[in-house]
Amino acid sequence: MDQAKSLRARRRDLVRHELAVQAADYCAEHGFEELTTDQLAQGTGVSRATFFRYFASKEDAVVSAALDSKVSLSRVLASLSFDRSGLWQALETAAAEDAAGSTISPERLRSWRAMITGSSALRAQLAYHRAEERAELTALLMQQIEDDAVAVAYANATFAALDTAWTLWARDSTSGISSAVARAFAMFSQLSNVHSNQ
Repeated sequence: MDQAKSLRARRRDLVRHELAVQAADYCAEHGFEELTTDQLAQGTGVSRATFFRYFASKEDAVVSAALDSKVSLSRVLASLSFDRSGLWQALETAAAEDAAGSTISPERLRSWRAMITGSSALRAQLAYHRAEERAELTALLMQQIEDDAVAVAYANATFAALDTAWTLWARDSTSGISSAVARAFAMFSQLSNVHSNQ
C-alpha cells in the first residue's frame, strides 16, 4: 500500500470511529430499539448513504464503538511465559489487558456496554465482531495445546468470561473493569471445579 492509500485508510478509520462513537452516544440517549437507522443517521448528522458507507447496520456502529481496545488479547497472551497449568491465569491476564485498553471514558463505555447487554441484536453483533479475534486466539492456543478441542474450549471460555466481566462491570458503577475480569474468571474456575468434583 502506497503512502497516499495508507493516509486515506487512516483517515477513513478515524471518520468511522468518530461516527461510531456519535452513533453509540445517540442510541444510549434515545434508546437503541426505538431508533431506525434513518433516524440514527440523521441524529449523527450524516446521510443514510454515508452511514451505510461505514456500517452495515446500527448494531454494527454501536458495537464498533464499544470494541475500540488498542490491545490484542492474542498478542498479549503470545508475549507471556506460562505452562499448561498456568494457562487460565495467563488468559485472565491477557483479557484484563484487552479490557483495560479502551480509549473511551469509563462512564461512556459503561452506558454502551449496558446497552449491548440489554439487546439480543447487539449481543449477536458483538459475537459476530469477535469471531475473527476468537479464531486468532484459538489458533494460538492450538500451538500450545495438543488437543484442538481443548484449545477451542479454552478460547470459548475466555471470551465468555470476558463478556461476563463486561456485564458485571456495566451493572456496577463502583467496580473497575480489572476487578470485574478477575471476578468473572474466578466464577468460571469455580464452575469448572464444581463440574470436575461431581
